[in-house]
Amino acid sequence: MKNWLLPHYCKKIGQALILLMLILIVASIYIEASFIDSNPWLIDAAQAALYIAMALISEPQILFLDEPTLGLDVIARHDLWEVIRSLKGKITIILTTHYMEEAEFMCDRIVMINKGVIIAAGTPEQLKEETATTNLRDAFFAYIEGGADDEL
Repeated sequence: MKNWLLPHYCKKIGQALILLMLILIVASIYIEASFIDSNPWLIDAAQAALYIAMALISEPQILFLDEPTLGLDVIARHDLWEVIRSLKGKITIILTTHYMEEAEFMCDRIVMINKGVIIAAGTPEQLKEETATTNLRDAFFAYIEGGADDEL
């Protein structure tokens, strides 16, 4: 009997191998021994990239990222932002962060929470417009101080 799933599995295995090679290349760049002693953050950056790559191997429809850039330096954080942004439109990403500039840069829709209660939800532009602010940090404080025109 002909196995009609074989081409599908070969494609998946090929994609997984390519992703694994990419992981190894990234890891070798970040975890070169001479850099680790002087830059311990490199381990964190490589680890974050590895976790995201591992999560993507199964081609999920939804990817949950809980503060993925926590502890990363500015360059590693920016690189990870670019990786996450490259996934936009391909899968749904649910991201938690305390960094408002990160949310503004990466997210299409934002839910603001204060003391466990949702205080606002919308696009970054909507949230800034509703609070007459120019950035999400100021919008957040406007919501918790009652400065927004519209309530959720």
